Amino acid sequence: FPFANWMVKFSEAVLKDKSQDNQRLPVYERAKTMAGYSVGNSAIAISLIREEANYMFDIARKNLSLSLDALLNGNDEKYEEIHENEREIDKLNHEISRYISSVIANKMPARDSVIISGYFDIIGNIERIGDHAMNLADYVKFTVNQNISFSDRAMGEIKLMQDVSAKAMELMVGDKRREAQELLVKVSKAEQKMDDMTEAYRTAQMERMKTTTCSPEASIIYAQMLTDFELIGDHLLNIAEE
Repeated sequence: FPFANWMVKFSEAVLKDKSQDNQRLPVYERAKTMAGYSVGNSAIAISLIREEANYMFDIARKNLSLSLDALLNGNDEKYEEIHENEREIDKLNHEISRYISSVIANKMPARDSVIISGYFDIIGNIERIGDHAMNLADYVKFTVNQNISFSDRAMGEIKLMQDVSAKAMELMVGDKRREAQELLVKVSKAEQKMDDMTEAYRTAQMERMKTTTCSPEASIIYAQMLTDFELIGDHLLNIAEE
């Protein structure tokens, strides 16, 4: 996520040295091991928060992929894995929020305070992406249990949604701090494409309903899926704008 200065780079080097001792402890617990480093405390906090936010994003990205795969394959074998990942996302959201709240209570450079506060919005949007991925998994569970199937045309559209959302999520992977403006442009285009696809697919769905090539039950679920797809794009754009 966008931001860079030499102190943060120093902090990240420190964190890498400590990483073996701090494997997936809550961020506020890991921060305690940094107490001896009095230089650039806010920079260390930013590095910790960024690391946790990236980890949280990776889980949300994985869950979206698993859920869409499940939809296309028509099986719910991965449901428990997706649900466990969603619990981890929720836990991380709570832990990171708690740490941010404790950090911003301390005196720090104004720029660092703005960056740290911005992560509230970033992790909130990641958490919402996780919720939408979980919604998709719930649809799979329901359709399997109720023996509901989608038309071939709808399945083709779901495959395209999978491809486009995966590419949009991929834009956010890695260190993008040196290309923040370029990233925003790319994500904006991806979000607009997801909006356009949603509108086109809603229109196509209405036509299918008129010709009875899609059952009422499948139509309701598909309409909800389109809403989730559209909102995932919105949350990705919100992240890029931070």
